[in-house]
Amino acid sequence: GCKKFLTEKNKSNFTQDNYFTSAKQAESAIDGIYSSLGTFQVSNGYGERPWAALELIVGHATTLGQSQYNNQMIAHTIDASNPFFSQIWNDSYFGIANANLCIKRIPDIDMDDAEKKELMGQAYFFRAYFYFLLVRLYGNVPLITNPIDATSPDLYAGRTSQDSVYQLIVSDLQTAEQSGLPNTDVSGKVSLGAVKSLLAEVYLTMAGYPLQQTAYYQKAADEANQAISAGWYTLFSSYVYMHDDDHMNQGE
Repeated sequence: GCKKFLTEKNKSNFTQDNYFTSAKQAESAIDGIYSSLGTFQVSNGYGERPWAALELIVGHATTLGQSQYNNQMIAHTIDASNPFFSQIWNDSYFGIANANLCIKRIPDIDMDDAEKKELMGQAYFFRAYFYFLLVRLYGNVPLITNPIDATSPDLYAGRTSQDSVYQLIVSDLQTAEQSGLPNTDVSGKVSLGAVKSLLAEVYLTMAGYPLQQTAYYQKAADEANQAISAGWYTLFSSYVYMHDDDHMNQGE
């Protein structure tokens, strides 16, 4: 014991290379992506939330509290200290980074194939969802599809054309459609209905400005009709159920 230091293997020090070894770890990695969905609800105080800021900047609302950041949105005098756009940017790319890691690592895990395919479907959905947020708010954005570390060439990636970003979004959602996700999920997790609904919205957006690829209007209608005609979603018979935990995610 006096000749050399004791060397121990730190089993709590997870890395990209040693974490993905079991089905439970794969599920936990996917579950972790859900935390990035709260980006629009984060408040900096004085009524400052990204969803409110987007209403202010386009004139849908004109007053909201005593907030310098909100007032910058109203007056179109946004500067680098305004947290709204950086917050959405950072949270979205954090979600994308985790989705990329799952897409890269989960296929090599020895686990049930159907469960693996379903988890991959969630990962592809999330990557598409966050890129859809980014491309609509920022236009041309860095398109990163591989895990990143300090030595990655994409650590300071340049911007990619909106058309290329949309093509990845469509491809990811089409992959998610074939992943065996449940039609609906009352727990609030990604479902086939969510995938089809998002893809319909993506097609509709591609048909309009700035891409203006009008053939996507029909694609949007067809995709939406699949979710509608399947009868997966219904209206509540009572408005009270909207705020009733027993009926959560079971209707609209």
